[in-house]
Amino acid sequence: MGEARILLEYPFGKRALALKLLVFTAASLFYAYLAFNTRESLFNVGFLLSFPTLTAATLAYRILALSAMLGELMERGEARRSRRSGLRGLAGYYLAIASPLLLFLIADKALALGILFGLIVSLSLSDLVYYAYVRYREAGLGGRLLAFVEPSGEGGRYVWGLTLAK
Repeated sequence: MGEARILLEYPFGKRALALKLLVFTAASLFYAYLAFNTRESLFNVGFLLSFPTLTAATLAYRILALSAMLGELMERGEARRSRRSGLRGLAGYYLAIASPLLLFLIADKALALGILFGLIVSLSLSDLVYYAYVRYREAGLGGRLLAFVEPSGEGGRYVWGLTLAK
């Protein structure tokens, strides 16, 4: 166990759940308003292409990753993953945030806006479904999953993982 372990609610706390529910509701209602009050069919095409695809892909990835981590958790008592920190790790996050906005430079504006709404709604929905899935899995495990973060000792890396609190 590391010297400076930080424990966090997994996948996120109740305040974040409320915020994600608010974002999902607001983005869905705003999309519905725009979808029924526009003549731009590309807006709806962008949404309908991105929403189900991103939701399914995000949920499948997260559920498979959680299943692998739970297998490790049952075997060793905790699941651990090493991650890169610092500028190189942060650059990937900035690229992920900026890439949907770059669509406006290369695609039709209505299509790009539909894709952006699909991204926002799908990520919010997949977070909500994943939260429910984690709580369902916790009931079978007989405890509460907690995430932890600690320094790894290697330069520019940290350890992220899961542990079970009974």
